[in-house]
Amino acid sequence: MRVIILANHLEATDGWSRYAYDLAKNLKAAGHEILCLVNKKSSADIGQRVVFGSPLGYLANPWRSFKTGKKIQSIFFEFQPDIIHVVTEPYASCLIFCRYPKSKIIMTIHGTYAYPPALLSSSLKHFLARLLTTSVYKKITTVIAVSSFTKNHLIKKINSSKLRAKTKVITNGIDLVSFPLLNTAPARDNKIKKIMFVGGIKSGKGILEALAGLLYYKNNFSEEFQFIIIGQAEPETSYFGALQKFINESNLIDQVVFRGRISHEELLAAYKEADLFLMPSLCVDDKWLEGFGLVYLEAASQGVPCLGSKESGAIDAIVDGETGYLVDARDPVDIAKHIDLVLNKKTINPAECLAWAEKNDIKNKIKEITELYRSALL
Repeated sequence: MRVIILANHLEATDGWSRYAYDLAKNLKAAGHEILCLVNKKSSADIGQRVVFGSPLGYLANPWRSFKTGKKIQSIFFEFQPDIIHVVTEPYASCLIFCRYPKSKIIMTIHGTYAYPPALLSSSLKHFLARLLTTSVYKKITTVIAVSSFTKNHLIKKINSSKLRAKTKVITNGIDLVSFPLLNTAPARDNKIKKIMFVGGIKSGKGILEALAGLLYYKNNFSEEFQFIIIGQAEPETSYFGALQKFINESNLIDQVVFRGRISHEELLAAYKEADLFLMPSLCVDDKWLEGFGLVYLEAASQGVPCLGSKESGAIDAIVDGETGYLVDARDPVDIAKHIDLVLNKKTINPAECLAWAEKNDIKNKIKEITELYRSALL
């Protein structure tokens, strides 16, 4: 098949680009012809053309979508794709303004940007975004939701039986080349338990809620732990200030470590040493959400049990009671009790985590997506 992918870039440094890179790389390896339309080129050995601006510039700007749509139309006629796969949702608005002979449109929705109007407070921008979004979903052949949570979020915003019927759940997969499975389940015996977080330092990731849970855990179960936060920190933000304030006032300063952004090799080493992965993400104002959480699978690939939130895509990324637990992110007692289950009562078998990661190998997901392509072309 000939497939055009619409994505921000292929640098694999964020959710969109990670998904796009894994998709393009594995489709190409399977023998398909791939062209990626992006907003900046990466060093990936995959065909790329720069046509887009920043994704957020397309949320409520019909004129920009129109201009870019006319630009990519000529590429569609030249490449003659069987499938046009939108990975970065805001770019889908460009398809309203161009023709694509015989091509079928697939769009993956990852979470927050599944329904852009919810993100805009201006009445005019909200109206324009709703107009664009409604038109986009009418044009799309099939929608791939990365979790049942993300699908339900979309259907709650657009209550359409047709949209529900053409929205399929294919959860994210992990690249087991980048995150090789451990050969045997680890038998970690750290005296000071290592609890790990990986992600953006922002409110939706539930870091403040994690700290509240850890404080309860410290006061009621054990003081012997270290919470390692990996991700780009921006000290000037109010949220980072709130984290520091809570840490200082709760006397957690000796138990919380901000490591910032680290290399892939360092990240893999950190997973190998961790006793628990903790990210109780929040659905903020019913619009900012964790659509899946690939980091849960990354942790599982190294035999690390996970705690995730019931109000996020973690419901599909964690097998509750087998690879970790789903918790009430807003209840520190619930978080603490489940930390105790993992760290002290050893209720999660690391072998189950490894098996779950293997089941969710990206290669298996690519097979599902390829079958979906074929069904769309029938």
